[in-house]
Amino acid sequence: MTETRYPRKLCEALMSFFKDGAQDLDQLTSQLNKASFKPPKGKAWTKKLLSTELHRLGCPPKKIDCPAAVQLETKSKLTYTPSKKGPKSSYNELVDDLLSYGVRNQWYGIAASSEVTDKPCALTRLGEKIVVWRGNDGKVHALEDRCPHRGLALSIGEVEKNNIRCAYHGIQVDGEGIVVKVPALTDCPLVGKSLVKTYPTFEHYQMIWAYFGDEAHPEPPPLHLPEELVGTNWSGALHTADWEGHYQYVYDNLADPMHGAYLHGMTYMQSGGSKSDRMKIENTGHGFEFYRAGQSNTSFDWMEFIDADTSKFVRAKIAFPSTGGPGGPLCIVFYTTPIDKEKTRIFAYRFRQVSGWQADLYHFMYKNRFQKHMDSVLAQDKMAIAAMPPWPPNENLYQHDIGLTRIRKHFRDEAKRQAQILTGLN
Repeated sequence: MTETRYPRKLCEALMSFFKDGAQDLDQLTSQLNKASFKPPKGKAWTKKLLSTELHRLGCPPKKIDCPAAVQLETKSKLTYTPSKKGPKSSYNELVDDLLSYGVRNQWYGIAASSEVTDKPCALTRLGEKIVVWRGNDGKVHALEDRCPHRGLALSIGEVEKNNIRCAYHGIQVDGEGIVVKVPALTDCPLVGKSLVKTYPTFEHYQMIWAYFGDEAHPEPPPLHLPEELVGTNWSGALHTADWEGHYQYVYDNLADPMHGAYLHGMTYMQSGGSKSDRMKIENTGHGFEFYRAGQSNTSFDWMEFIDADTSKFVRAKIAFPSTGGPGGPLCIVFYTTPIDKEKTRIFAYRFRQVSGWQADLYHFMYKNRFQKHMDSVLAQDKMAIAAMPPWPPNENLYQHDIGLTRIRKHFRDEAKRQAQILTGLN
């Protein structure tokens, strides 16, 4: 059997064993030997050999110890100002600005860890152009993508140790936005000055966050992470993509379990269940739960919007078929970051409650079977959101939409609070 066919065939065999009731390594090993499915080395499978193979083929991401709340500091005082030019924005203009590009004083996902290397990476997040790079110490730095000299994009320059060097005149800026070198002029007065806006960053479990504050809240508060990202009994894979459409459409989609029966009705994990139901909503103390009244644990039946004070995310649970092995339902932790008024970056973790060999198994089966099915569901969501009109839409809502109207109100209330502080109306 070729190396390319072997993982796929092993995955198919394991799925059939789970369907027949296998649950642990002893049973899986026995079934493989009974089926005469030969291991790549040796004549028969053992528990140790199967465990080793699953780890090799699964390559689960490492989850380092991390507190649920992370406190960072920054030297920069350069912070968000409204996108409108000219005189200070009015209260109503600022509310619209915050709703268009994203509320502030929040940690937002900006990139997957794999996207940031020792080469400058240009990003747009919340309507702001950013350059991100990884220094020779491995740490991620994020600055406004603007050289303090003439405004050239720093992202077309080069990384030198932990600094970024402008391509135009070689000016070097460090990760705190301070000019550290002007090679073209000895004793240049720019050296030592903080002239570029910085974004405090935090990297954990495949993802990079940045803090977007306003002038009243320049220092980053703690970043609170959900249990799936910090607990040792969860393991997941991160999917990221840029979607056409306003970020609130993404939240609308997540807060609408009923669309799963139609948009995703023919997919691997969402083909079951009724196509008619009513929605219920409950406060949780840190957000809201939305769920179908008439069914549970069938397909996409439940989701939760969590306001973790300095970040926001959605948690959804989708029933997993018996062929998927141990781990319970698929738990999706979904972060949403506005790119601008018309595009959104999504970060979707696909978790199962597994550890040890079960985590290796999940990642092996994810890569060889589940990922393409999960990606096809998000591709359908992406297609639907791209087909929506410019935000805000002209709509006629009904009972199924209680989730999205609650989230919209939550964002509008927060935008109003922030605008009151920034315009002195509080």
